[in-house]
Amino acid sequence: MNSIVREALRAEAKRLEEDGIHSAKSHFEAARSWSVAYYVIGVPVAVLAAAAGTWAFQGQELATAVMAMGAAILSAAGTVLNPAERAAAHRSAGAKYLSLRNVREYSSRCNSPVRARMRISKLNS
Repeated sequence: MNSIVREALRAEAKRLEEDGIHSAKSHFEAARSWSVAYYVIGVPVAVLAAAAGTWAFQGQELATAVMAMGAAILSAAGTVLNPAERAAAHRSAGAKYLSLRNVREYSSRCNSPVRARMRISKLNS
């Protein structure tokens, strides 16, 4: 009975490890998407603001107003969505999932679970 339980625990640990790897990859992919969104929103804001300033000096009130409104809308979207913070949060979550795998690999190299816990606690401090 003891070996059956041990095998069931190993199988579940393996499944959890694979799930953690997939979750980490998903978080890293989401971080990449939010990083792209940061630039997709931010670069047009800068371009529109610069263009609005240029058009304003040329006396083009309508073009200035349209560009300024576009810059304001995109700037508000960037503030509300906060893609940089979301990207960082996803990167951090992905790294935490991978750190679980690293802890398991590290602890499997130690001869005793107690020694593994001591070494891991030193790494975390």
